[in-house]
Amino acid sequence: MKSIGAAIVLLSSFSLGLLNSRLQRQRLFCLREMMQALDLLSSELRTHCPPLGDLLRWTEAHTSGQASVFFATVVNSLSELGVKSFDEIWQNAVVYKLLCLNLEDKRELLTLGSQLGRMELNCQLKALERCHDILNLSRERLETQYREERSIRIGIPVSLGFLITILLY
Repeated sequence: MKSIGAAIVLLSSFSLGLLNSRLQRQRLFCLREMMQALDLLSSELRTHCPPLGDLLRWTEAHTSGQASVFFATVVNSLSELGVKSFDEIWQNAVVYKLLCLNLEDKRELLTLGSQLGRMELNCQLKALERCHDILNLSRERLETQYREERSIRIGIPVSLGFLITILLY
């Protein structure tokens, strides 16, 4: 019976370490996808300057992963534009669809949403570039942190699991 308990403790501690590592990797993928989406937005805005709704629909169709889900939510909510402001629609999508991002990343995306479609073209392009740069810095920090801490994030829970197993056995 003690052996089964020890195995359960070790397995759960190892799973905790893997979960933590996986959450960090998901955030990394989400940052990359959003940066690609911002690049697409900027490129399309610079070359064709379409209306905001068309721009968002085009971006949704040409992105993948969390970015696609995010833009799909914004596009689907555009029908509520008379009831809600664009800021509210964008904010709801950032808060409820980009769960893996941290507050700093979300804050920057919220700032971008408040500037899209409201300012002249150059200001919108600068806002897109600024948001992209900040997300890129966040991604670079996270990649470095992930490489440095991956073994620690798995090793510490496993070590604690071994200690608990020894104490219980």
